[in-house]
Amino acid sequence: MSALYRKTIAICILTILFVPVHSALADPNVIEIDQFQHVLAEQQLQTADGTTEIISLKGTAEIHVIFEGTQEGMADDDDDNTLDEVDANMVELNLSGFSSFGPVQMRLLAARPSTGRMEETGNDRKGLLEVPPFSAGYIDSFFDIFFELDVAGQRLYGEVPMRSTARLSHKPPAPGDVYENQTQIRLLNEVGEWSGLRWGPGRFRLNPIVEVDVFENVICLLTLQVPDGSRIIIPMVGNSTEHVFFEGANEGTAYDDDGNRLDEIQTEMVELNLKGYHSALGPVNMRLNTHLPSMGQMEEQSNSNAGILDVPPFFKVGTVDSFFDVYFVLEIPQLSLTLHNNDPLPWRGVLWHKPASPRTVYEHQLNIQLFDEDGNPTALYVPAGQYRPNPLIELDYTDTSIGTVDITTPSGQSYTVELAGSSTSRVFFESDFEGSARDDDNNGQDEVPAEMVALQLSGSDSDLGPVIIRVDPCALSIGMIEEQTDIKTGRLDIAPFSEPGYYADSFFDVYFQIDLEGTVMFGERPMSLYGVLNHKPAAPGDIYEDPMENKLVDEYGRDTGYALGSVRYQPTACGDALHPYPIGDLNFDCSVNFKDVAIIGLHWLECTRPICP
Repeated sequence: MSALYRKTIAICILTILFVPVHSALADPNVIEIDQFQHVLAEQQLQTADGTTEIISLKGTAEIHVIFEGTQEGMADDDDDNTLDEVDANMVELNLSGFSSFGPVQMRLLAARPSTGRMEETGNDRKGLLEVPPFSAGYIDSFFDIFFELDVAGQRLYGEVPMRSTARLSHKPPAPGDVYENQTQIRLLNEVGEWSGLRWGPGRFRLNPIVEVDVFENVICLLTLQVPDGSRIIIPMVGNSTEHVFFEGANEGTAYDDDGNRLDEIQTEMVELNLKGYHSALGPVNMRLNTHLPSMGQMEEQSNSNAGILDVPPFFKVGTVDSFFDVYFVLEIPQLSLTLHNNDPLPWRGVLWHKPASPRTVYEHQLNIQLFDEDGNPTALYVPAGQYRPNPLIELDYTDTSIGTVDITTPSGQSYTVELAGSSTSRVFFESDFEGSARDDDNNGQDEVPAEMVALQLSGSDSDLGPVIIRVDPCALSIGMIEEQTDIKTGRLDIAPFSEPGYYADSFFDVYFQIDLEGTVMFGERPMSLYGVLNHKPAAPGDIYEDPMENKLVDEYGRDTGYALGSVRYQPTACGDALHPYPIGDLNFDCSVNFKDVAIIGLHWLECTRPICP
């Protein structure tokens, strides 16, 4: 072994023994990552002429807090002011809203870090950030936010960073903690010139209390204006979800953020799925446009209790004005159309309760143009409409439904088959009492939307074998009941809501499937059942009919050669001339059984004679 080799080995050994390996030492500072999924912001936007508007924004944020040690909560007094602090970085901010200029997007400027700090307000325990959950106390926090905005078709930048400050009661911020920015910032365009717009002052709420209101039985009347100027009303049903953002630590907390002496809170519609049908259009589907938030607000009409939204259940009495600016997608598959709106659909309503009670209806009267998938304007508009999130629903079930159907086979042979079974429909009243109705189509008669949710009619023919007709569970069967004479406005003038002797026109567009000769088939179109009612629910003898031929297709839409001719449907046969109530039928279900005996038992020995034994 050469002397040089031995010397090299010795140097390596000394290096291993005495030189510290820096790469093996981890950074002792713990970083806590705080993610916020429901950030709310209100910022003022000012134009060059001094006009201002408040922009409501909603989105997400992420903050990294750099503790000064190996455990969360550790902090040091780095600026020698006797108060411990930690550094923080805002690494994500994505907010969306709407202004008079159109959509607004706010995000962090990627090229410049948005740094901040959190400093305790008192130091009883050195080396610890004294704020829950680490200790009792409060901290002062700020961020210098470098941001960019997409507004008015431009990408703009803050001339200086936006300093947002807050006093926090918890780390991460509690629902009542608010960051505020007090200054106006000039917005520059991409070449550094002033755009004429200013941003701020405003506020951020990183972690608000969110109440989720889910509505499973939404009813909507959508008015569609077609190219010739005529209007089509499309009844639609479905579901929606709304988020309500309270402004403090408890549900119901609200503040007067716009300075009009009325407390308000921000809201957002996060889900809307509606389905309907019209004979001229076929199926129509409506859903939210997920690319733009559908923001809203609830503002009390009077302020009897500052800091609380004055409406039940948060306050004993009161009403609130509410709105949603809705961005939606409208699908009309039969016409191969997928449409959307660029200007929001302004639904406006009054709430007597939060969440909305059956009395609440949102309406709009602004003509909203629709655009195709490529962003081209169309000749279709939505000039009016209603959205009722929580209607009063009456469920009408009968197990004495009957019907007849004419069936034509591929060979041309015709058969008439008698059917019997059950059916269920839902009626959506238009206020908070049964029988409430409105003249939504402005023809002088009040009406209510309806839906057939179940239909199971079966029969048999010696040649065809068993025949079963049922509602197609994959589609909605929408209908309506409209009075023939308007005796009292706001009420469906038909028994039992009015005196007997008045009638109502009714229809259902029923998507169905039929089991016939061992094959499941579907109508090329829904059954268009029309009838006249003298009672709600339908009384014995009230009959719906569809006299038009309806070709039957398979699950792929291919013609099967079968067709339906005339269809007759009687929701309630029990009690008509052919199906009279038998003697002893005390509950009028056309059957004498133990249910009737139970009624006798409940009233045994009751007496209404002038002299009872």
